Amino acid sequence: MKFFPIVIVCALFGSLILGCAKSATKGVMGNWSVNPHSVPGAAGTLVVSFHDDNTFDLSYTDIPIDGTYAVSGNDLTLTVQTISNKSVNGFAMQMAPLHATLSADGKNLTMDVPGSSDKQIMTKDKPLYGAN
Repeated sequence: MKFFPIVIVCALFGSLILGCAKSATKGVMGNWSVNPHSVPGAAGTLVVSFHDDNTFDLSYTDIPIDGTYAVSGNDLTLTVQTISNKSVNGFAMQMAPLHATLSADGKNLTMDVPGSSDKQIMTKDKPLYGAN
């Protein structure tokens, strides 16, 4: 019986950690896009969809990119798994994870551009017909 209070405390602490992680992820879920006219030299529209199972779909100039993401505070790490439906494991050069930062108000997502000091500022698309 001495361990019962410890088990309860551990269970509550674990629930709190999982709850916080889920709420951080929830703020990211949905569709984010950048207007190509706002980025000099952009070849097309960049759209990212974040799903509640910690997967994402990214499309740039109609090239599909899929993978998983992790949230730590306002920082996101995106790990690419497929490009044009082909596993990145088959590429000679492995892709480094992509990084993004969610603004404090949750309205903008700033994504680092790989191989550059440039950044893409994305806005969350409004849901249709009141959907979440």
